[in-house]
Amino acid sequence: MPGHQNRRRVLKQLAATGAIAALPAGLGACARKGNDAQVIVIGAGLAGLNAAVLLQDQGFDVLVLEGSERIGGRVYTLDDQPHKPDAGGSEFSLKSYARILDMITRLGLEPIPWRGAGMQFAFHVNGQTVAVDQWPASPANIVQGQAHDIPPMFLSGMFLPRPSPLSDLNAWLDPAAAQYDVSFGEFLQSAGAGPEVQRLIASRAEGDSLDDISELWLMRSAKFSEVSGGIEPLRNLKGGMSRLTDGMAALLNRPVATGVKVTGMQSGEAGAEVKDATGKVWRADHVICTAPLPLLRQMVIAPALPPLQASAIRQIPYGHHIEVFFDIVEPYWEEDGLPSSIWTDGPLGLVLNLPGDTPTGYLWLAISGQASKGLRQLPEAEILPRVAAELERVRPSTRGCLRPMTAHNWSTHPWTQGHLAYREPGQITEFGGVLAEPHGRLHFAGEHTSRLAGGMEGAMESGERAALEIILDSA
Repeated sequence: MPGHQNRRRVLKQLAATGAIAALPAGLGACARKGNDAQVIVIGAGLAGLNAAVLLQDQGFDVLVLEGSERIGGRVYTLDDQPHKPDAGGSEFSLKSYARILDMITRLGLEPIPWRGAGMQFAFHVNGQTVAVDQWPASPANIVQGQAHDIPPMFLSGMFLPRPSPLSDLNAWLDPAAAQYDVSFGEFLQSAGAGPEVQRLIASRAEGDSLDDISELWLMRSAKFSEVSGGIEPLRNLKGGMSRLTDGMAALLNRPVATGVKVTGMQSGEAGAEVKDATGKVWRADHVICTAPLPLLRQMVIAPALPPLQASAIRQIPYGHHIEVFFDIVEPYWEEDGLPSSIWTDGPLGLVLNLPGDTPTGYLWLAISGQASKGLRQLPEAEILPRVAAELERVRPSTRGCLRPMTAHNWSTHPWTQGHLAYREPGQITEFGGVLAEPHGRLHFAGEHTSRLAGGMEGAMESGERAALEIILDSA
């Protein structure tokens, strides 16, 4: 037990500092006779690709299996659309995305100014559209008390504890933080947030209600945002974020095997096996699975996972998220005199006017949580006209000024079946970091297993941690 605890302590320290670069190269060797690789990685998103590149750097023979026909996971630049928008992960911070930035540098890619810089908003709330400076006096603003003048997009952060009781990025998993692992709705009520404040916050929350999400989970996200430094350090990637995952895949000696749907995994004393939907068995010394939890739930794992880990995989939820894009052919804001981007409390979610290939740019709608309820189960072809009609209703000046591009529904996407994992009240206390625990020769990664970071950096962090588990086991 002391040796195991020491190994885990070293692992945490290396993963937290990105010290894998200091490890000696050449730890890997040839795959055992009859094996397909030393390490098989399931999933060609950021987590899987980062693990594969890091292991290959150390001399391991690595093979990545991807269920879809596309590399990138939830990084997805729509190269076939005008403006080439990102339908998945898009922005990163110069202050807290060290692993992303290191890989961008390694690949010779170019960060560019964040597309959302300087964006001006109108609010569509309670059936009325108003500019930000009109909000405090608008009849649409029925918020009571000290929050009356606060723009709706900032209400959630206003009620979180300040300064944050989380001392660092890992503190959300400390037992002392368990007192905050309660319903965010209950917390808001105890903090004096009125019904309208709660309604506005709920309209943009990850879950379908504020009682679905842990206050501690939101505090974790806020701590990461604090470390990220806000808006000023944000950047996009020239050519779109898929240039990052495409570049990472190109670093691999062995091409990613796409179209391989994994149905099960097995760990034994001599190695690990992966079974796909055709019945083919792939063999390796170790397997890293980065599949999102909705897909992992469908896989047969042997021997059976420990009960707590199995429960976490079954129960931890994913948020719903739909992205819709319109090309702007005429500047509709010149007709009504309002800012071009819109924060709404209804089914449009967040409507952003981003710069693109033309002076007017394009609209990107991020429709999450409650806002997605009426759309999330629809085919993408049906989502686009419904959203277009709602846009015209909310903002009549858009009529005739927009050209529909495409919609992407992460909730029904066959290889994600959801957007990002979050935690319900009590789940952090119950499950802690159990999703990241290895199971024999099976290792788990993906943003749902990250401890320190969120989003794309969290995915990279998790891939690094899984790679380190294998490297240290082989040293």
